[in-house]
Amino acid sequence: RDALDRGPEFVALEFDSETGFPVKAQVDPAVGLFDDEQTFFASNLREVDIHAETRAALAAARAKWVAAGLEDYSYEFNWSCFCVPGYTQRVIVTVEDGSVTAVLKADGTGQPVREDLFGNLLTVEGLFDRIASAIDQGAASLSVTFDEALGYPASAAIDWSYMVIDEEISWQMDAPAAN
Repeated sequence: RDALDRGPEFVALEFDSETGFPVKAQVDPAVGLFDDEQTFFASNLREVDIHAETRAALAAARAKWVAAGLEDYSYEFNWSCFCVPGYTQRVIVTVEDGSVTAVLKADGTGQPVREDLFGNLLTVEGLFDRIASAIDQGAASLSVTFDEALGYPASAAIDWSYMVIDEEISWQMDAPAAN
């Protein structure tokens, strides 16, 4: 790419017919000069799943969570992000029959939090789905800590794109307790 941007006098590229990956590049910045030519070869190129370990850990964690059998539970939670005011406050989430039934401020007041800020995203299954979505969409960076005993995602940090500012999101949650 650099050679093309500088405007070399000669560039030849070859691509693998099956994968489309570049396999050979020849660059001559100045045809009349000696020893300035460069040739690059690549072989055995393949896509790498940067989230393979997280994908496996997610499957194992979901299995633990399902085995725990918690359908009615509560836990403390908070987002960390460049978000609307109120979204990052510490909250107590109550889930019954797989749906969020209450989100209360964890500041001791017990005041309800606007439901439109959270919705069903805060079920443990919703958080698992958020992680799966980050994997499927090829998030630039994904770091997750799953609880050893119950499997829930105790913390996560997702950077959807290195090229976008302030779209990162992370969370921390305490262990869910049966209601």
